[in-house]
Amino acid sequence: MEEPAVILVSAGYGHPLHRLVIHALMERTPSSLLVDCRLVPASRWPAWSRRALQHRYQQRYLHVPALGNRRYRVRGQIEIEDMQTGIQQVVQAVFQDRVQLLILLCGCAQEQHCHRRLIVPALEEALQRAGMSTRKLVPEQWAAHYGLAKDGER
Repeated sequence: MEEPAVILVSAGYGHPLHRLVIHALMERTPSSLLVDCRLVPASRWPAWSRRALQHRYQQRYLHVPALGNRRYRVRGQIEIEDMQTGIQQVVQAVFQDRVQLLILLCGCAQEQHCHRRLIVPALEEALQRAGMSTRKLVPEQWAAHYGLAKDGER
């Protein structure tokens, strides 16, 4: 029997291409889950606030404050609220909802400067320990494959 698999996408809505990819993937993949790993799910862009994301994606949106960065206001400093608890919440949701595509969302445009870079490997490891294979998908690769331009035109 083939083990279940999930595709992981780490995306920051601060990156224009990532904004397009997030919405396109959520619309094209009914078995997707948008995991908001911001400590405070607010944005100066109304479309990226918790309320707007919950309205748009309903039960396919999950805010996990335990994965938030306590030091998000200080560039380059990362302190995850409660990594273990947050990872457990996400793994439980993946299995409960039979998620095949998981998008880890934050506002940071660049993953190398974001706390997502610490969450993704921990999440991959936890999912694999739970018997699920994982594959990471980079938003730029997906956009190039589907011909999604940076300005949103095809």
